[in-house]
Amino acid sequence: MKDNKKGIILVVAILAVLLVILALLHGCNKKEEPKATPKKDTVEVVENPTIEDKEEYVEAVQPIKATPVVAKTSTEQVLTLTLVGEDTIYVDGNSVYNDQGAFASDTVDGTITSSITSKIYLVTNNQGVEEKTEVATVDTSIGGATYIVEYSVTNSAGETKTITRKVIINDIKSIDVSINGLPTVNLNIGDQYQDDGITAVETINGVANNLNPTITYKKDNGQGSQVATDFNANIAGTYYEYYTVVSSDGTNYAIIRTIIITDVTAPTITLTDTMVKEGTYTIQVGEDADIPATYTVTDDDESFVADDNTVTVVIKDSTDAVVDAIDNTVVGSYIVEITATDYAGNESSATYTLKVAPIINYTIGDIQQTWQGVDYRNVTFDSIIDGTNGGANVINNYNTQRWSASANNGQGGWVNINNPYMAYRGTEKIRLISKTDANVFYVVELELEGLN
Repeated sequence: MKDNKKGIILVVAILAVLLVILALLHGCNKKEEPKATPKKDTVEVVENPTIEDKEEYVEAVQPIKATPVVAKTSTEQVLTLTLVGEDTIYVDGNSVYNDQGAFASDTVDGTITSSITSKIYLVTNNQGVEEKTEVATVDTSIGGATYIVEYSVTNSAGETKTITRKVIINDIKSIDVSINGLPTVNLNIGDQYQDDGITAVETINGVANNLNPTITYKKDNGQGSQVATDFNANIAGTYYEYYTVVSSDGTNYAIIRTIIITDVTAPTITLTDTMVKEGTYTIQVGEDADIPATYTVTDDDESFVADDNTVTVVIKDSTDAVVDAIDNTVVGSYIVEITATDYAGNESSATYTLKVAPIINYTIGDIQQTWQGVDYRNVTFDSIIDGTNGGANVINNYNTQRWSASANNGQGGWVNINNPYMAYRGTEKIRLISKTDANVFYVVELELEGLN
């Protein structure tokens, strides 16, 4: 035991000696640095300085140069995630959505786009609260839907970044406009037109809305174009009924029905009763014939106008020859033919006899007799002027007849009387017949005021 203790003591002593030797060696190698002389705040002024003094002066006033310190830089790991394309995009309904994705890079890891993961959320509104539901894809068949596409990436340092894109599906709209009933309607003038209308429905994202049309009309002007007009079933022609609806985005949609109004009825010619009596219009020698006043022409077509384009008048003399005008200077007989043609080509006609009669001057005498309650008077013809003798009296050129109810075996007929006197009653008629012409030129009915 005593031998072990002596060994330990010896080892410790040797180590101590070695430490002393090392300390001495270190002290020998270290040089003593001169102490720096502190700079004075003021500069000593030297009179008549030498070169050595100048150099010392210059050294004294020069500024002390600082030694630059260069800081050590450390490499930071920066993760970047950006969208490819816009952050909000609009996609047409029922189209194919191609996601543009995102780009990821890291200062240490480099490009790590392939490490990006994505999720898709359908955004809904539940009583004013926005809710997101994860879905598998962007469904473009849901018009008006909004989706959020969320992109995420994590670098090697465990840092994660997330970025989103909004995808809005445009409204899916459709317009269905169709005519109810026939696209072409045929009517005759005067028929009642029953408009069956149209069906116009706009569907937006599956919700249908009825659209009310505005109705306007145009009419074929016969020259290959249409002009705006009001519809009138009493005016013939081809009408176009325009139904126009306006969609929610302001687009006009129109559909057209054709309405054809046909005039199948000829014009109506009416002879004026006050002028044409029993088919005869009579004027006296020297009197102008007012033929236009002897008739009126009307048509079912309210646009019809009786004028030189639609009404023609042909005058024929007693030989059936067409003449330009009536010769009112001499007695004669004419046939007046009136023809009316409407715009549809329907035609009608009417005829009457126009007579230029002699001027007859007569005197009604007193009552000669009364028979079965009827008073009879003598009528004296004073003169007859027919233009055949330069305006002179030609009374002897005519025979006088009186209508008798008892003539011809009680069947009634004309009875010759002695000219210039005859017995006449107020309900009878008299007439004059030219001795040189078998035609009856003039029939006069004498109305004796106050007599039977």
